[in-house]
Amino acid sequence: MGTALHRWRRTVLAIVAAVAPIAATVAVAFPPSASAAVPAAVPAVAPAAIPSAVPAPPSGWTTAFSDDFTGAANTPIDSNWIYDLGTSYPGGAGNWGTGEVESETNSTQNVYQDGAGHLVIKPIRDAQGAWTSGRVETARTDFAAPAGGQMEITASLQQPNPANGLGYWPAFWAMGANARPVGATNWPSIGELDIMEDVNALSEVSHTFHCGVDPGGPCNETTGISSGLLACGGCQTAFHTYSVIIDRTNANAEQLRFYTDNVLQHTVNQNQVDANTWATAVDHGFFAILNVAIGGVYPFNVCQCTEPTAATTSGAPMTVDYVAVYTTQQGGGQSVATPTFNPAGGTYASAQSVTLSDTTPGSSIRYTLDGSTPTASSTLYTGPITIAATTTVKAIGLASGLTNSATASATYTIGGSNSPDYTQSATQLNATQAQLSITPTTPAAYVDVHYLVNGGGQQNFRMTNNAGTWTQTVSSLTTGAVVEYWFTYEKNGAQYDTPHFTYTQGGGSTGGTLLSQGHPATASSVENATYPASNAVDGNTTTRWSSAFSDPQWLQVDLGATHSISRVTLNWEAAYATAFQIQTSTNGTTWTPIYSTTTGTGGVQTLTVSGSGRYVRMYGTSRATPYGYSLYEFQVMGS
Repeated sequence: MGTALHRWRRTVLAIVAAVAPIAATVAVAFPPSASAAVPAAVPAVAPAAIPSAVPAPPSGWTTAFSDDFTGAANTPIDSNWIYDLGTSYPGGAGNWGTGEVESETNSTQNVYQDGAGHLVIKPIRDAQGAWTSGRVETARTDFAAPAGGQMEITASLQQPNPANGLGYWPAFWAMGANARPVGATNWPSIGELDIMEDVNALSEVSHTFHCGVDPGGPCNETTGISSGLLACGGCQTAFHTYSVIIDRTNANAEQLRFYTDNVLQHTVNQNQVDANTWATAVDHGFFAILNVAIGGVYPFNVCQCTEPTAATTSGAPMTVDYVAVYTTQQGGGQSVATPTFNPAGGTYASAQSVTLSDTTPGSSIRYTLDGSTPTASSTLYTGPITIAATTTVKAIGLASGLTNSATASATYTIGGSNSPDYTQSATQLNATQAQLSITPTTPAAYVDVHYLVNGGGQQNFRMTNNAGTWTQTVSSLTTGAVVEYWFTYEKNGAQYDTPHFTYTQGGGSTGGTLLSQGHPATASSVENATYPASNAVDGNTTTRWSSAFSDPQWLQVDLGATHSISRVTLNWEAAYATAFQIQTSTNGTTWTPIYSTTTGTGGVQTLTVSGSGRYVRMYGTSRATPYGYSLYEFQVMGS
């Protein structure tokens, strides 16, 4: 689960040339005022996998650089690389400008080829608690996308897999060539491309572009323009490829595209910053860097904890299979396959979850929902789209080196607009009994009801079905007793929860109409593409929205028109808000709080509120866990 905060460097690179590895207890040649002893030798880690050859370039591309680390076991890096040493660049900020605590060495205890086709970078803690590690850079600084062409920088590597990873910060990244002669005092203007970063051994990955000035500027430094942390299953136990493509095929629409295993994860467009900033940060040579840092601002901001600790595992390596750079002067060629829709456009009785796909490897899809023709800056497709009202979806496919696909279009006509796909009621039977009932539009295999009387213990029952209407009697009620109830029902193999309703014995139901389900939802951030904002309004309690790991964060739903709001239900995952507001707005810009708390409890919170607006949002300011905010469902009731 992720955050937008990333490594930053106030200064970059005064380089120490690669030298032979030093003996086990000889002092490293650190910059002035920094010294350390290299710890005793430790056995090399067995190779994590059979090495693979550096891939041949695609048709029309040329290999500009490659290294698949074929040196003998326990040998230093070859002449393709140079070492960084110590804890800073000469004249630069201490601890590499990031707060990390390790000292970099050129010892084969920290950096070595394993004799099986891998480069190993291993952080080690000595008996006094001091950390050493390795940080190496390509000797060349001329890796550049030609004007009118493209460049790809890629590596296959396995992230460290420590038992306790607090403080681990592996990275594969690139820096603008002009950083090297001046010790990076011109950072971030010369550009930094963070191709792979993970922290605290979370098996995640983030991609970031740094540019402009620090702090602030067009790249919002020191954060940069970032993907946030994204799930990266198996990245600590197997090799995966991480790449960035600089695309200069269109001088007025250049682009950075970051990939994991050839899947597009993050895009930065030239028009996101001014022309001079972009050219200074992108249109020149780069050099590549591999390192494993320990501690620093990024691991801390993710866990909000002390890191590293005495329990942090020593010696978990990052293992690199190969590094390669490819270039092409081509910008066109074959076209991306036209996207397809599943289900196909048509008339449906209820909301549909629409999946987009195409058959071109490594492609991405951009789409619109307003009938306009999509472009490269339209919404990126990351998962199924909930279509709850009549909508025309248009989509195009894009891929590096290929012409965009033809535009695909599908129109979905949804009966009943955004109304719930059930009706429900609570009816008084006599002085002490009431009947709860629900009639799903789509026949359900089962329906369960859950209720509390006057805030007491929760009762759960499988309801009785009579010709499609499911009922349950609540007994032992007194006049004025308040029953809070909701339903769980099956539809087409999935399980759904309704919002919470209330019934007062002798007073009638006060729950209102569900207004939010299936409506457009947006959020301040998402942890990754698996947890979009739309999950919180899909009526499915097995899906959820999850935010970045920082404060504040918000989730909002557009009800389509102004409504009176009487009740809001938040169904939290374990990562809930302790302090948050429910806010309404008529324009999506100016917000009015209608509920506020600093003692959020998590679980299912049903809030009685009074207000009106077209937009309703949860605005979280304090989290109960180090992770983000996560909601299974965000349900707005009213009239």
